[in-house]
Amino acid sequence: MRVLVAMSGGVDSAAAALLCREAGYEPVGVTLLLTEKSADPDAPGTLSARAAAKKLSMEFYTEDMREDFKKLVCRGFVSDYMKGLTPNPCVECNRSIKFGRLFAVAEKYGCGMIVTGHYARTARDPEGRCRLYKGFDAGKDQSYMLHCIDREKLGRVILPLGNMTKAQVRELAEKHGLSCAGAKDSQDICFVPDGDYAGYIERMTGERVGPGEFVLPDGSVIGRHRGHIRYTPGQRKGLGLSLPSPLYVAGKDAASNRVLLCTEKELETLSVETENFNLISPCPPEPGERVTVKIRYGRKETPAVMTEGEKGRVRFDFESPVRAPAAGQYAVAYRGDEVIGGGRIVVPRFFP
Repeated sequence: MRVLVAMSGGVDSAAAALLCREAGYEPVGVTLLLTEKSADPDAPGTLSARAAAKKLSMEFYTEDMREDFKKLVCRGFVSDYMKGLTPNPCVECNRSIKFGRLFAVAEKYGCGMIVTGHYARTARDPEGRCRLYKGFDAGKDQSYMLHCIDREKLGRVILPLGNMTKAQVRELAEKHGLSCAGAKDSQDICFVPDGDYAGYIERMTGERVGPGEFVLPDGSVIGRHRGHIRYTPGQRKGLGLSLPSPLYVAGKDAASNRVLLCTEKELETLSVETENFNLISPCPPEPGERVTVKIRYGRKETPAVMTEGEKGRVRFDFESPVRAPAAGQYAVAYRGDEVIGGGRIVVPRFFP
């Protein structure tokens, strides 16, 4: 079977292609051109992906998705930040591009399935239904980022690295002479490589978000900030205030350009509500069933009870407080190692 491998130029996607070939598939490599920089024929990622494909005797193509990426991911990121949210563009990219548009690309090249280098696993249950699970390497697990995949499409996804550690992946790539074996992992959002989100937002909108007020829960003003887009819930450093005790960003009111500060204890909440919940598991939780939940990628899971509401809303009531949930981030629920699904956090409650 021909399978389409999404190749970024890094070691993970190259190793995924290699493993597919060893499993008897016919891998076809494709690099998605998402940014203006990546569209340069000499872009390092494209050159590296092409070299890996050549080493593995694979067909290789590039697909220009700059317009879709700009419209669906970049503009959404900017719009959310301007509304006072804290978006996760990598989740949206997975939803709309990598596990959205990529299926049409697979059909274009006669491929029945798509392959990525994510550290997560899929498996069929006794009824033949596909389920999503955490990756074996807890430090690299990316199942959180994949909660948004359409359940009907999950069975057409191959994740070869799910049972491997990063060290094993690098060792495999080196053993087979792949030049990307020692490539560094990407740490930044691809369209904001310098990490200056505020500068990117202002360039995209042509607007400057100016200074505003730092306020406390009682409404009192304790200082001035540099614009609400420069802050995120849970932040303590970089506030530019001289304070007798530490204060943290609790939330942002974009309409008034105010940033709410509070104590660390006041950041905690026992309840979070989400919208547009994507149920990726074929078995939703029973009423009152105990699940575990991550409210941000990289956070530890917290036990909770999940309650379904109307119009795709889901509420999580936690057994112990969670710190600084951010509107715009995602709360993802697990049943053991299985991903149940996730939704975007709305109107988090910060105070008792």
